[in-house]
Amino acid sequence: MNGLDPSKDVQIIQAGPPATRLAAMQAGQLDIAIFATPEKFLAEEHGYKLIYSQKQLSDDYPQHLIFATESFLASHPNTVRALLRGHTLAVRLAKQDKQRAERSLIKHLQIDSKYVERTYNDVIGHIYEDGRLPDENSLQVFFDMGIKAGRYTERWPLARFWIPTYVDSYSQWMPARS
Repeated sequence: MNGLDPSKDVQIIQAGPPATRLAAMQAGQLDIAIFATPEKFLAEEHGYKLIYSQKQLSDDYPQHLIFATESFLASHPNTVRALLRGHTLAVRLAKQDKQRAERSLIKHLQIDSKYVERTYNDVIGHIYEDGRLPDENSLQVFFDMGIKAGRYTERWPLARFWIPTYVDSYSQWMPARS
């Protein structure tokens, strides 16, 4: 690729959290690093140029995931529905009241106020109140990337990680719209 042999000409290292990666770039110890929202805005502010975005592969990447054991799901269905109703209401509120959502991002995620609006705008359109999975193409991209990175040897069947009970019954447990 562009005359480079990845096995000889580059060294891929685990460089730690975003602040550490940015400091390593500033010190000349890293030439390229991966940043997500909101750190990508900080890297841009320091003069680094975007060379690739995951959205070029898939715009609908799995971003909000809720996990539980099958035994918990079976023994606490009311608790799970209450949690999911709370999630639904929080997503609705975040989409209806941008300023309140931005204040929450600053307070609870310690996002710098100068990046909060861009962070909100970058992610809010990809958070769904009904818990749906990304589209098929996006799931394939997710697993392809995981296979190339060595996290998976093959694409997992949905049954290995997905229990559709709550998404399939969303209309029955969702909170009423106000």
